[in-house]
Amino acid sequence: MPFVKLIDDADNAIFADDDGSNHRLPVGVSLIEIRNEDHNSDPNCRRYDYETILELIEQSPNKSEICVNGIGEWSPEYLALLAQIMKHCDKLYVSGLSGDLAYGCFAGALIHHDGLRELTIDFCAGTPPMSSNQAKLVFAGVASSSSLEKLELLGRFADNEAASRSLIEAIQKNSSLKSLDLFVTSNNHAGFVKTALLETRIQHLRVGDFAEMPWEIPLDELAELLCREDCVLESLSLGGQEPIPPSGSLHGNGNEQLAIKQNTSVTSLTLDCTTGARLGDTLGVFKSLVKLDLWYKTTSISGLDPLYPLLIGDNLTLESLILGGLSPAMAEHVAILFCKLPLMTCLRELDIYSTSFRFESSWWMTILGLTLWQNKSLECFYFENIKELEFDSRLRVPLSLNRGGRRAMEVGSPKELPENLWPLILERASQIHYYDFGGTLGEPKLESTRVDVVYWLLKEKVLGRYPSMS
Repeated sequence: MPFVKLIDDADNAIFADDDGSNHRLPVGVSLIEIRNEDHNSDPNCRRYDYETILELIEQSPNKSEICVNGIGEWSPEYLALLAQIMKHCDKLYVSGLSGDLAYGCFAGALIHHDGLRELTIDFCAGTPPMSSNQAKLVFAGVASSSSLEKLELLGRFADNEAASRSLIEAIQKNSSLKSLDLFVTSNNHAGFVKTALLETRIQHLRVGDFAEMPWEIPLDELAELLCREDCVLESLSLGGQEPIPPSGSLHGNGNEQLAIKQNTSVTSLTLDCTTGARLGDTLGVFKSLVKLDLWYKTTSISGLDPLYPLLIGDNLTLESLILGGLSPAMAEHVAILFCKLPLMTCLRELDIYSTSFRFESSWWMTILGLTLWQNKSLECFYFENIKELEFDSRLRVPLSLNRGGRRAMEVGSPKELPENLWPLILERASQIHYYDFGGTLGEPKLESTRVDVVYWLLKEKVLGRYPSMS
């Protein structure tokens, strides 16, 4: 029998009321997880038969989220459960599917005018690859759905060519999709990108190869699609391969027109840097980036120069920069990046992931201690080479001051700020949440009142200076 775990809005486990014969779903359930027997060690799981699970699902709030994880058996009870689940949820995550009948349940649910809104099918390691017939069943439902807004596929196709063809046809026919996440084995990743950008109104697109095999899309073709006036894409993630160089650089060799025309709709970009050959050209396609994630997949890339036009200058938009997989050769370039922090007036989040840098933590702290105090925009910071204790004692204050309102003083001397603004600045600084070590921009976790921030803001007003790093 499967196990069931109930989650509330605060991500806490709760339990069904049980009087021995009836099972009642408690108020506040936002997620129902149905798991196989491998999860019986979780103390928050309860074991129920299919009849009881159906009873709980029928009581679930209208259009809740349900996760079916690792139940690969074929039985009439399981199929009935899947069919019932799809009537009672907006969001469905399912893994471990086997058999055409199980996949066929999705087609019927998706065709319904009030069917699934978000669907994730995970057929990764440990799960049989999705066969051609199963792909046809699912993608026929996707093509006909008028309610599906988000589709996520993770895993391997048994027949890459046939499944990719069926998927592209489904994307072309569907008119409701807004988000498409394809992390699958395929011989046509570039076709997914081109179809999504040219023939749909998709706003969020992630394409990558599940087997981490390289794939290619020419940069000039990508730029032409992105720079269309009717492009509505807001976030783009290309995993496994950065755009390959075109016949000539976008900034010369007869392609100057592409350099002038930029995309203005994409605000979030994630790239895997495998060569770095045209990273500057790639970033130059995007005019309005707010968040940039770069993951370095090779040790041959050295230098961060292509990033500085997004970080230093006028009319900047980039607020979040995440760099991952940096090699030891990048250590000195990261040090230069830190030295340039005082020049960055827009960046609010900086995360750097690398455990391979050869410099000791104290060396990095020396650089950051000199530069963070001169930066007035950065609020959220994580660097894998320093310890949380050092962050707490030496770096938290300048970041918290920035979040507390130090930027308001950039318009002039604190004594020149209108007196009626000071109560508002100090009140806000005493009430807002602040970021913890390794926090995420937009999700401050620290709820305690930061009296020290108010103190240093007042000291700046009176004396015109902040504390030293000593």
